Amino acid sequence: MKDLHKLIDEITKTTLLIESHYPELYCFLDENPITIPIENGSQIDENSLQNYLESLQQLLLHHIEEHKKSPDFKKTSSLGLKSQISKLSRDVRERTLNRFQQIPSGFINWRLNSNSMSFGDIAAHLVYVDELFLNMMEKQEKKYTWVLGTDSPHLNVDSGSFTKLINKLQGLQSKREAILENLDESEFSEIVTDENGEDSSLWWFVMDRLIEHEVYHRGQMSVYLKLLKGEPDRI
Repeated sequence: MKDLHKLIDEITKTTLLIESHYPELYCFLDENPITIPIENGSQIDENSLQNYLESLQQLLLHHIEEHKKSPDFKKTSSLGLKSQISKLSRDVRERTLNRFQQIPSGFINWRLNSNSMSFGDIAAHLVYVDELFLNMMEKQEKKYTWVLGTDSPHLNVDSGSFTKLINKLQGLQSKREAILENLDESEFSEIVTDENGEDSSLWWFVMDRLIEHEVYHRGQMSVYLKLLKGEPDRI
């Protein structure tokens, strides 16, 4: 049996895989009736997490096979590249905000253990990443310094500050969406450089640092919500 942290990491990565590579399947996964059976006062059951992970993986494989048979599966979107990315960015943020709305009262600063990020930490970290992107895009020479969420100081976020963070995420999404829409598609090939002097393309930054990164943290929140109250509300 895998330990708790490995199971949660695999559940999170499965969520990331679904949205990053099979976004057309995400809505079907919300129909998954499986919940982690945790009752008041009970311990987190690793066997239940293992069963949930296996159910999630089986559901994913089933839908991949079924939808590959559909003639619509391989159709190319009529949207241009930048519009597709902009739409994906918007859809990801809407689902993230939905997860934040599902946090039980009094659990903003709840964390799985002393090394884990809380819901408040995740919200602040996503604000940091958006602002990093916006500031980088204002510069001719695109450089950035990446700080892992787990390396940032733990915060104690009150309800008023949390509301401001959520409102800020909504406003920042509008700004990053506008930037993505206004980019010339050739600009996705521009070089961006991290704090170690390593180069990558703007395309990689947007897909990895913005979109996949946010999906990863929303996967964390989904696992937390399952542990706290069972199946998250459908989005």
